[in-house]
Amino acid sequence: MDSNDDSVNEDRSTRGSRPTEEFIQLFTLAQRPLYLFILSQTGNVNAAEEILQETNLVIWAKMDQFEPGTNFDAWVRQIATYEVMKHRQRKARDKLTFSEEFLTAVAREVADASPELERRRLALQECLQKLSARDRELI
Repeated sequence: MDSNDDSVNEDRSTRGSRPTEEFIQLFTLAQRPLYLFILSQTGNVNAAEEILQETNLVIWAKMDQFEPGTNFDAWVRQIATYEVMKHRQRKARDKLTFSEEFLTAVAREVADASPELERRRLALQECLQKLSARDRELI
């Protein structure tokens, strides 16, 4: 085994869950571009801020998986892409849907109210006919 390989493995194993100075610097510098990337995917400032926070949590949790010397920006954008997709799935799931029972009740109420609404419409039409043509135009 190459001694160079040993130092790489040793570096990874001793890093543990503590971020390196390089990681902290890359993480900090990536915040604004990452936010703008997420904003371009959502078009919503509030959603972008929320997703950025979720993305940062994942980045921090997976810091040991980042390979030093590789493209940090590409790595965090990939994580952000997954977080945007998760956000969209949650948003689609959270859309308000009405039960069949509720829709049936609303339809019944509308049907029950229809005769009364028709009676009112006819009464209004009769009242309008009593007005002069000029007054009807104003209304």
